Amino acid sequence: MKKLIYLMILSSFFAEQLFAVDMHVFQLSIYKITLLLLTFLITSIYLLKPDSVKIFPDGKSRKIVLFYFFWLFWAIISLAWVYDYKPWFRTVYAIASGVLVIIYLTMFLKNKKDFIAAFNIVQIMLIMHNIIGWYEIFTGDYRFLDSEKLDYYMMVDVAGRNPVSMLGNTNDFALLISMGAFISFICFKNSNNMLWKLISLGTIVSSIVLLIRTDSRANILGFIIAMGVFVLLYFFKAKNIKNFVLIGVCLSILALYPTFLGSIYDILSQKLQFGFVASTGSSMEIRINLMKNGFLFLAQTLGFGTGAGNIEYWMAHKGIFYTRNIINIHNWWMELLVGYGIIVFAGYLWMYIKIARDFYTACSQIKDKFIQSVSLGLLCCMIEFVLGSISSSSNIQTQWLWIFWGLVIAMYYYIDIVTRQRSEDKLSNR
Repeated sequence: MKKLIYLMILSSFFAEQLFAVDMHVFQLSIYKITLLLLTFLITSIYLLKPDSVKIFPDGKSRKIVLFYFFWLFWAIISLAWVYDYKPWFRTVYAIASGVLVIIYLTMFLKNKKDFIAAFNIVQIMLIMHNIIGWYEIFTGDYRFLDSEKLDYYMMVDVAGRNPVSMLGNTNDFALLISMGAFISFICFKNSNNMLWKLISLGTIVSSIVLLIRTDSRANILGFIIAMGVFVLLYFFKAKNIKNFVLIGVCLSILALYPTFLGSIYDILSQKLQFGFVASTGSSMEIRINLMKNGFLFLAQTLGFGTGAGNIEYWMAHKGIFYTRNIINIHNWWMELLVGYGIIVFAGYLWMYIKIARDFYTACSQIKDKFIQSVSLGLLCCMIEFVLGSISSSSNIQTQWLWIFWGLVIAMYYYIDIVTRQRSEDKLSNR
């Protein structure tokens, strides 16, 4: 069963059309096949031995999983007020698949060995995307890109080419590699193999350089903030004087070479211009107008939301503010709020903050190197996602992201179990 879990993790990072069977109605990919097979096997086991399958975990994780079920339930009943049924069905299917992924990863990732194997698989796929990204930059050959986008990416020279890999656009690619850099840190910290450690470090450096090449402003800014948190938690909480010496050396280099510091400032100022210009229909103005329309829709639906997958319909037919015919809201947080309403959005924020807070506690207080490193890495991923998620048009159907959240919740469950066991051991030893 675990081999199927690992295959599901691996296949989620492939383009959906790769190695897929065209069923006319949808693409039957390896990821979907493994998910269906796991569902069939687990359902069969449950029917034969109901007590052997635990859908809802114990402890703090139970409320997290219950929230996802509530989100799915709300998406399903929104059928009562949606206008466009096809995107509703696609979105409900995506959420249902994601909920299953979360349940299965929480169910089968039980110990340190399981998690390290899962993170190593993620890093292998991250390396693959890094290699494809560099191949695209040096050759201009975008093998996985839709034909209508080829001209945009292939007309520029090597210095200006943006990596895309199998993700469809630079923003989605940037989200993957910026979060993936922290997964590589987890692999680095939890490997005893020197070669794998070096590969992990190389992947981190490569991912950062490729992130800059994407020009994805939100992801670059999100990564900078996440790195700031990483430095504060990883170095400054440590008692080892060598860490402080390392920071002192880095600061000294910046002080001795102000031109280097100036170059960094120039890069960031160019990358992070969010389009506050006076021209009509600028990128920032369009995004603001999309949000204005979203708040208008939320008010018109009395806070219940437009329903699963129906923001685009409302934007196309009921939008008031000018969006240059762009109907996707291009903001994950607004997609949650406008699409599913205030209740689901508030629940999602509660869940997000709760997990992030407990990861912070784990990485700063629990005396376990594995838990510390994984909690820190996943916390930084979550911090990056807050900003990085607004760069993509939508994240609801992104398969690898559901795998990521499954790993987050499974790890959250694991930490809870370890903490409770240690508390019980202390009480029994008194």
